[in-house]
Amino acid sequence: MCFLHHRPDHEEYDYDPEYEAAPRSCPRLAWAVPVDAAELGASLEAFEALMPQVQTLRLCHRDGRASLSTLPQEILDLIIGILYRSTRKDVAKRWNEKFRCFQGRCVTVDHLKMDDEEIEGLFTSLLPYQDDPCCDRHRRAGDFNSADYEIAEKRDMVEEFINKDGDWAYDSVNEVHDEEREDWLDMLCLCEQRAVQRPALKTFLPFQEVG
Repeated sequence: MCFLHHRPDHEEYDYDPEYEAAPRSCPRLAWAVPVDAAELGASLEAFEALMPQVQTLRLCHRDGRASLSTLPQEILDLIIGILYRSTRKDVAKRWNEKFRCFQGRCVTVDHLKMDDEEIEGLFTSLLPYQDDPCCDRHRRAGDFNSADYEIAEKRDMVEEFINKDGDWAYDSVNEVHDEEREDWLDMLCLCEQRAVQRPALKTFLPFQEVG
């Protein structure tokens, strides 16, 4: 049973078919050191993703007869290190975003796509009316010209407005936020059930056991 991402059978809870138990911990005794969960997760994912390529490089370097086999071991290690850092950088953003949601450190705008097209639409539709209807700005809304601002300025203004008064977006934002939190639990779970769904987890499944 997975205690981190526990999902009981609904048959056990006939009184409430929508019931789902909250995630809970499994008490264990183990040696541990403080780590950044997002940084560690990104490093492990990069290691898993590059394992076949790294093994191939090392085998070719050791047994091959091409130019690669003539490289000093130090150069090969530098190449592999660059691959690791590049891959880890690519996946670290996703780990940090989901971890931020799980800890509740995110803001409304983090859950919006915020590409140039969406920024243009939000800027035009929202900003002229962000103040009180009786204010001068609202009366001058007809003179509002989106072309007077660069896209970077529009992004900053839209983000400021949404984070200050983003109630209109709460339904869609909360849905994305909940999905991010669930994804974070899935990414940390090393139970056998999750390993079947995500084969990459099998690499680290043995480390779940405490000797």
